[in-house]
Amino acid sequence: MKSLLTITLLMLPTLPTWTLADDDAGKGAAYGAAAGLIAGRRQGKSQQAQAQQQTQAQAQQAQQATQRQMDNFKKAFSACMEGKNYIAKF
Repeated sequence: MKSLLTITLLMLPTLPTWTLADDDAGKGAAYGAAAGLIAGRRQGKSQQAQAQQQTQAQAQQAQQATQRQMDNFKKAFSACMEGKNYIAKF
């Protein structure tokens, strides 16, 4: 998380050196708040994208499990029907 903040701060516009020496704490707080906002927003987007990918993976796994269950049922049903001399092919 420190590296994300460092990268974000490096991406901010370069401040003139005289503003860094200025005693105006409000400006420093504003710059810090902006940097924090940007870092938090990027982290939130990253977490949201990761959650979406995880949800898609889980949905795909559930769909595959359901398909396996249907295939097993069809196979068992066919075997049962054929044992009684019925024709049931899927």
